[in-house]
Amino acid sequence: MAATIAPAQYGMEAPPPYQPTNQPIVHTTYTQAQPVAMQPVMTSTNTVVVQSAGRLGKGPSNILCNNCHQNVVTRTTRSLKGEAWLLALVLCCLGGILCVWIPFVMDSMYETTHHCPSCNTFQGTT
Repeated sequence: MAATIAPAQYGMEAPPPYQPTNQPIVHTTYTQAQPVAMQPVMTSTNTVVVQSAGRLGKGPSNILCNNCHQNVVTRTTRSLKGEAWLLALVLCCLGGILCVWIPFVMDSMYETTHHCPSCNTFQGTT
């Protein structure tokens, strides 16, 4: 007695019947690898640490040049920031001509530029 299965609801049909093919069946066997005793390997690692000899400050600083890789004391130049001129203009408008000189004597209105004396490479500004 053959039983017939009704298709699922909502228009779904039963899958097509299984059709055997003439392709060969491949059986794969797996073998477990035997553990291998490993000898410890000694390795050495060379670490090169490049440190700056100091931070850039308001005066000449002892540094390692990024270009020529020499320890040098930087050559410094001091120049007025653009903010000083703007502040002088504002003070002139608000306080008169007598207040214009104030930004030019303030240390915070100047920037220091550092250069390597050996290769003349720019190193930074503070």
